[in-house]
Amino acid sequence: MNVITLNRSHSVTRFHLGKQALISLAASLSFSLQAATQLFSNATIVPVDTAQPEHFKGYLLIEDERIVELGAGQYSGAIKPDSVIDAQGKIILPGFVSGHNHLWQSAFRGIAQDQELHGWLQALHRTYGQYFGSGDFYHFTLHGALDQLAHGITTCYNHSQRLASGEQDYLESLTASLDSGQNTVFAYNPDLKLTDSEVARNFNTLVQRYADERQPLNLMGFSLNAVANFYATERLGFELSLARQHNITLQYHYLEPFEQAAQDRLKWPLMKQAGAAADFVSFAHFVHPDESILQDIAQAGGAMIWNPLSNGRLASGLPDIPRYLKTGLKVGMGVDGAASADIADPFENMRMGLYAIRMKYQDAEILDPMTMLRLHTLETAKVLKIDHQVGSLVAGKRADFLILDTRSPLSGPVFDPASHVVFSLNASNIEAVYVNGERLVHRGESTRFEEQPLAAEVAGRIGRIADLARDALALE
Repeated sequence: MNVITLNRSHSVTRFHLGKQALISLAASLSFSLQAATQLFSNATIVPVDTAQPEHFKGYLLIEDERIVELGAGQYSGAIKPDSVIDAQGKIILPGFVSGHNHLWQSAFRGIAQDQELHGWLQALHRTYGQYFGSGDFYHFTLHGALDQLAHGITTCYNHSQRLASGEQDYLESLTASLDSGQNTVFAYNPDLKLTDSEVARNFNTLVQRYADERQPLNLMGFSLNAVANFYATERLGFELSLARQHNITLQYHYLEPFEQAAQDRLKWPLMKQAGAAADFVSFAHFVHPDESILQDIAQAGGAMIWNPLSNGRLASGLPDIPRYLKTGLKVGMGVDGAASADIADPFENMRMGLYAIRMKYQDAEILDPMTMLRLHTLETAKVLKIDHQVGSLVAGKRADFLILDTRSPLSGPVFDPASHVVFSLNASNIEAVYVNGERLVHRGESTRFEEQPLAAEVAGRIGRIADLARDALALE
């Protein structure tokens, strides 16, 4: 029996049963490592909420997983906090929300460094995907979720991929996401090798499993990772119908690589006829739309997810974000998979996007830091339809927030907090990451998991997969 140890004496245990592996928690992870009511005082607070000042010096009071109160000055309310944290000199802002992610790819960085999308897919998915075994998706996804948390991403849209895995091994991705403590919207990847009724049955079973049990606090809901636009356009309507049936969102990869843009645009009439222009549908990347497609989606209340780091790494192009916003298209942001962005860092993601747009327009006013911060928090939460829960610091919402220390490493005096965050800070300035009131990261270290044993486990599994792929290549 191999044990990955969690800090504070909790552990994740991997039991081997013949050729099968069951991944489970030895104890419930719904525990809280902190006092129930916590007061953070003397902080510079950036709430990302238009009903409040852009920033103010004040306090944040949380109880269990919710924000109770925040405001300027000193707290003088009736609730007596169990603990008081002096945040003098620190910035508190909402945890980042990433609207497009493939968490399992965290184990495959630096691959195909000179390739665009399809060459990169060949080097990753088609080279290694068929050799995934039991436990691989779990450990790779957990590795990705913990890395995102360390970089300040408290809510993740896990656009999961099944590769060649069966249902049980594939769903390890969901288990790992939940075990990490990160808030998760799980985008289910339909297996289009199955019939519509079989896909629907599998998805219904998954949804019902969490309806029948106590739904984990950090499971924000389900979505669909739609793939019919790639493999079976005649099934576009089925995927959209399944999403409507469950009243959930759906996301496509669409109009990403430049070399395929004309071909992808030709698919739009079929996608539109099937109902893809809708307010529950978002489009990851969406770099190369024509005016007609842009207008169709914007007028229907649709959305796109901007992935600057990945789009730059794969030379996919630069989406015209100011034009999109002016058209009324909803825009969120994502860090994509760590094999195509290679670093799950929203600070770098915001800077990359902001600077690229300013260079394109040669206009420093075209996008501003506060807009970028809003896009990577509240606006992404709106796209995912979870903005009533996360994305801004508002009483009643989840207690998901970052404490940033501008003095460690030293970043200089703060003239404007939002600008300072976007221009000057990075993940090394994160003192703490709170999700649902629980401190999950402190000074870069997970409070749930000892990460070195996990890293060793991931390295061993990657070694096995790489050996299998190498042996297969030698036989060709």
